[in-house]
Amino acid sequence: MLARRVVGVVDRQQVVSFLAGLPGTDVGTMDAVEPAEVGDERVDVLMCALDGRLWRGWSLAGLCAYLISTLDTWSAERESLEHDLRRLLEDR
Repeated sequence: MLARRVVGVVDRQQVVSFLAGLPGTDVGTMDAVEPAEVGDERVDVLMCALDGRLWRGWSLAGLCAYLISTLDTWSAERESLEHDLRRLLEDR
């Protein structure tokens, strides 16, 4: 559930940041964060990152920083892989 909520918070923050950048947009108040779906691959990434670590003893700030950094790294690696695959397919 922790991983699902973190992904939900990240998704919400991205939407809020996008909307806040639009002129004349008022984001307003928001309901509680909806956790991401169980099958979301980012949830699996975070679960694997936490596996075997004693994260329950970490500070909240440290845990959040670690999880967000993990998602950022995973996302960058995925984008790089997709870019390389597109390039390979174009070269055929």
